[in-house]
Amino acid sequence: MDAVRKQVIELQDGWKTVYETLLTNPAVAAPHLETISAEQINEVIETVVWWFNRAKAPKGFAPRFHLAEAVTSTSLSAALTALKSIQGGQYNFLPSLITALNQVMSGLHTLLASSESGEVRDNIASLGTELSEKLALIDTAQRELKTKVDTLKDASTAADEIASKTDTMKQNHDSAVAALKEITATQTKANEVLEAIKQDEEDTTGLRDAAAEIQKQSNSLAEKLKGQSEILAKLQEDSQKQSEKITALLPKGASAGLASSFATRVGQLELAKWMWVLIFSPRS
Repeated sequence: MDAVRKQVIELQDGWKTVYETLLTNPAVAAPHLETISAEQINEVIETVVWWFNRAKAPKGFAPRFHLAEAVTSTSLSAALTALKSIQGGQYNFLPSLITALNQVMSGLHTLLASSESGEVRDNIASLGTELSEKLALIDTAQRELKTKVDTLKDASTAADEIASKTDTMKQNHDSAVAALKEITATQTKANEVLEAIKQDEEDTTGLRDAAAEIQKQSNSLAEKLKGQSEILAKLQEDSQKQSEKITALLPKGASAGLASSFATRVGQLELAKWMWVLIFSPRS
């Protein structure tokens, strides 16, 4: 039994360091402990230690006891192997540790049943009572653990939704900023176009006023031209009448000298007439 008790002490000491780590950071073991908690494993190991200290080899030939001792030692070796892997950070060996502990508990029950007959009944009865209490605690803890796991899953889902909405909100914010920049640029361009339109309106108004002034001057010149044309027509009419009158006054058989004088006078009148025409004719 000394070798087995040494294994039990080694299991107790090794688990102590792992248990402290799991209490500090339970998330590392959560994926591998779906139906049991680190606290419950600790209780099982404490139970193993306590009852191994009370197991005593019977006197005489006791093959059943020694066979149970050998099976228990093998189960303890498997538990220690899994525990060393867990100490190295390989928490996926936690299920292997639990399986080995179940085998250890089975071997412990056989050891107690094969111990001194005077203590067998009391030990088995106490172990049965304690195991019943532990099982009841495990069942309650499993239900509580399931509730906590479901709550944790809901919280994780809510966190994922919040993160997704956060990304969407950021995208919407970036789109709004880009749209605002585009609107600002469009508004600036619209203001520039509006200023150009106002400038064009001012230029158009100036051109309209200038055109009106030109039209006014044109109308004034037209009126003057009309008056001058009437005067020129009157002068032409008067000149024609004078020419006809002079021609009528001259005798039919006038002398050549008189005819020559008359021709000279008519030429002078024609020259005067064309001078007036040039003076009163419209300028381009």
